[in-house]
Amino acid sequence: MLAFSRKQVVQPRPLDLNAVVEESERILRWLVGERIEVSLQLQPRLGFIKADRAQLKQVVFNLAIHARDAMPQGGRFALETANVEVDRATARQHRDARPGSHVVLSVRDTGTGIDEETRAHMFEPFYTNRGVGESKGLGLAAVYGIVRQSGGFIDVGPGLAGGTTFRLHFPRIRQEERDVEAETAAPKSRAGLPDDPEASTILVVDDEPKVRGLVRSILRTRGYTVLEADRGEEALRVCRQHAGPIHLLLSDVVMPGLTGAPLSEQAKALRPALKVLFMSGYTDDAISQEGVLRSGFSFIQKPFMPAALLQKIRDVLQTSE
Repeated sequence: MLAFSRKQVVQPRPLDLNAVVEESERILRWLVGERIEVSLQLQPRLGFIKADRAQLKQVVFNLAIHARDAMPQGGRFALETANVEVDRATARQHRDARPGSHVVLSVRDTGTGIDEETRAHMFEPFYTNRGVGESKGLGLAAVYGIVRQSGGFIDVGPGLAGGTTFRLHFPRIRQEERDVEAETAAPKSRAGLPDDPEASTILVVDDEPKVRGLVRSILRTRGYTVLEADRGEEALRVCRQHAGPIHLLLSDVVMPGLTGAPLSEQAKALRPALKVLFMSGYTDDAISQEGVLRSGFSFIQKPFMPAALLQKIRDVLQTSE
């Protein structure tokens, strides 16, 4: 729902869409299963786009699940990238679309296809043509919201052998935009960090035991040392008493007692080299009231996939605040 309404907090950066697809390939093959053949056709010298890396991976995974469900007996699933020019006539057919240079990700399958009734409603939240318990009807709504929030639009047409093709169009950014972003985001120092980011110690703060347990499991499987606290005051006690380094504070934003923003300020006063990554399921309107929406903040929206969380953590650990 947050993605569809474009209320998610995002951190767009210049991205190579080819790299995002390649990074997702292993999980993609696991998602669709051995009965479905996966192929990548990535255009060399692809233009850059500006989007949130974790959200783009969510888009790819959601479309993979949609394709898998449309091919219960197996089939082919292809991802293709290309540079294209969108003319004025095409732009007028899509809300918020503008003519000009775009990068397109085409996601094709050999599934059952989409009828006109489904096509008219497929991006609506909770719409599904499957049986009770088979789908929540939110996957394609999330895809729609994320693409639009990135300034793009979607075309849906025939796929391979009568299946479906989703063509996701993203505005192509200019070289000077990439240079400015790269200079702003360039790491200034890695002092105090281990050579391997996954050897870092992370303090996880969340008042929900199930969330802490899930995050702990994800991080420990990748070699991180995990400390935990169920509230901000407890997190400060850990910061004072833990004998070793703490490289990252991974904290919920809205909690009883000491909330995320003041917690991060007090924790950094105790440990100046501490990196901070906020997480929350609230909208950007609610989060802005907590004081975390400022230049240079790092944030990941709940719910998140394990791969998205791990990527975001690595990004934060490898860059300066």
